Amino acid sequence: MVKASMKWLLTLGLSSIVVSSLMQPLDYSLDPRNDQSAPPSPSALRSNRYTQMETDDRVVTANDFADLEGYQYRGTQGYLAYYDNDEDASFRIVDERSGYVWASSVNYDYFLEENSPLADAGDVGLNLYWQNKLRSPFFLTYYSGLNLREEHAFENIRSRLDVTRVQDDEGIGMDIDVSLFLSQIQFRFNVRLSSQGLRISLDHDSIIESDNFQLSSISFYPMMGATKRARTPGYVVIPDGVGALLRYTDDPTMGVYSKRFFGGDAGINVFSNEQPLFANMYGLVHGPRQHAMMAILEEGAGHAILTHYGSQVYLDFNFTYLTFNYRTTYIQYLNQAKTSSVSLLQTAMNPVDIELLYTFYHGLEADYVGLARAFGNHLFADKKIPSDLEEIPLHLDVLALESKPGLLTREKVKMTTIKGLSAILEDVNERITHHVYTAYLGWQSGGYSYTAPNYQTWDTALGSLASFQQLMTTLPETNQVLLAIDPYRGYREGGGYRQTDVMQTIGQEFIYQDAYYYLQTETGTRQWQKAVDITEKWGVSMLAMETVGRFASSHFGNQKYGKEAMIDHLHSQFERHPNTAVYQPFSYAWNAAALFDMPMYSSQQARMSDTIPLLPIMIAGHQHGFGRAGNFFSNTTNELLRMIDYGYYPAFFITEASAYQLLDTPSNHIFTSRYADWSEEIKRQYAFVSGALLAVYGQHIVARDVLDLGVVAVTYESGIRIVINYSGTPYQAEGITVEPMTYEVLYA
Repeated sequence: MVKASMKWLLTLGLSSIVVSSLMQPLDYSLDPRNDQSAPPSPSALRSNRYTQMETDDRVVTANDFADLEGYQYRGTQGYLAYYDNDEDASFRIVDERSGYVWASSVNYDYFLEENSPLADAGDVGLNLYWQNKLRSPFFLTYYSGLNLREEHAFENIRSRLDVTRVQDDEGIGMDIDVSLFLSQIQFRFNVRLSSQGLRISLDHDSIIESDNFQLSSISFYPMMGATKRARTPGYVVIPDGVGALLRYTDDPTMGVYSKRFFGGDAGINVFSNEQPLFANMYGLVHGPRQHAMMAILEEGAGHAILTHYGSQVYLDFNFTYLTFNYRTTYIQYLNQAKTSSVSLLQTAMNPVDIELLYTFYHGLEADYVGLARAFGNHLFADKKIPSDLEEIPLHLDVLALESKPGLLTREKVKMTTIKGLSAILEDVNERITHHVYTAYLGWQSGGYSYTAPNYQTWDTALGSLASFQQLMTTLPETNQVLLAIDPYRGYREGGGYRQTDVMQTIGQEFIYQDAYYYLQTETGTRQWQKAVDITEKWGVSMLAMETVGRFASSHFGNQKYGKEAMIDHLHSQFERHPNTAVYQPFSYAWNAAALFDMPMYSSQQARMSDTIPLLPIMIAGHQHGFGRAGNFFSNTTNELLRMIDYGYYPAFFITEASAYQLLDTPSNHIFTSRYADWSEEIKRQYAFVSGALLAVYGQHIVARDVLDLGVVAVTYESGIRIVINYSGTPYQAEGITVEPMTYEVLYA
């Protein structure tokens, strides 16, 4: 697959070619190889590109800002006791294993009491507005015309908060009817504690608006799990890229973290070049391996934003919450030149049903590893990959056919013919006979670029379809050739779709990226089914899906649907077509056959303290996950160690012909791919990773510890530990020595 994440490597590759050309003539028969393998500097290892050591060993025995005074005990579910207060719809959850209290609101009496032991020098305190606001079970924003305003439950004494205590088949809790005076908005939400955890839900059909004011967003229990300043050791766990931590600090300059789940929403003109939130969850840890809570967005993630405020930005508390968006303003252009426009308000609400599940953890489960494992078990249920293979999997992207400008039409550029593909796989299969996922890109008529969404015709420039079918019969049974498709995109100058099939923004503009329109769900799904039908006739059992794993958007054309509806649809399609692998997928597509090009870094915002393998731990033992192509690594050994640390399997982007042939094609950012130049290096990298991961194939990760600067130990369910040394100095402990830039497998 041609990946945008590789584009920056083009500059590096071309610059090295330019430098070498000053010294000697270029040999276009060879592709360059980068063998750089230098250890990171100590300062790099201390950065948020890596996971840091746990140095704060304070024991968290109690939540000083959450007591049970004024709360009524309602019952116990499992090991969780439930208390609530019907005056403000707040609640307390007591983990009876430890006695720790999780609270929906905080006790701010420290600010009102002189010489309170809970006060700290330099506290910013709370004014009357914030005192009332923090008692509210929700924050709400609404529009008056185009002006955005805010309201909470106690902003006006004429607002009503009617609480009905309930105990039914769904558990113990409250039904809360809200009637706000200022915005004149009404709605009902529910709180229930069951054996699964604490669930907060809202049916959007319960929302009633007035003629004068329109709902914008709702945030429930924003202070849930809040901590004051640096009193509590711990962190927020976020699925940003591969995963990241926001450690609790007392530094107001660290500011605010805010990001949408599952990327931006092109339908409302929201875009981002950063790593997105890949999974519909976040977690709070109060004392690593002591107390933790995870929030799972079972419904509503497509329209949700995760926000974290560090202490003393506005309050003395670190607090993390979710905002669900129902409506936004937008710009409507009045002419094609976009010189005239008007600001408008979205008329119909996004049909967002909210379903939040909070689960609670104690002891060894209460860290980012435990939360990741719990989310993986929640998502995959009983799905587990077999653990009896003698080889780890391998993923190959093989570019078949590209095109470049010709005299009258585009000229085909053959990169890997069927004969070439056969030779490559024959060489690979001498070493690897199990689970080689070979994605063949650009097999369709016209080649890889500028042909989507048409995947019904084989391009005979590669060789006959019969010869491809013959090749399929010679492969080992567990090895797969996947034909790559991208049915939810349409080349803007091509065919195979109608104008009405193109997704539209709220301002009625077509949604596109580069040379491609994005196609609405019904159209893309129809093209997907056509590709399945034709390729099954050819004897192909698996497909590789490109863009759709990372693209979901609201659509405002004739058939309107929100981002959440598109996510639900795509999830069901992967269930319908289980033999489909997917690239760079969000968690709604993790039920695919295999996960390609998984993220290896977080977005590394300054607010983040650590990068962690959150996603890899979630899928470990459940699903095959592959890292990015090894022939594009900038520091080979470091990246291979990261893959071993994370449990990702190797991947490569290869061709039969030299990548030099791609210079005039849309794939010109691929600067090194010729298999003849990479064959031995592929086998070397595969062997290096296999030496660690084969011993733990199919197993769950149960612990991960940073032993020293740049030294990580990953423990699997069998008790096997892999110690990875990223640093430039040997690590010695427990009778072992791990040399710089290598690893050791320690058997139980």
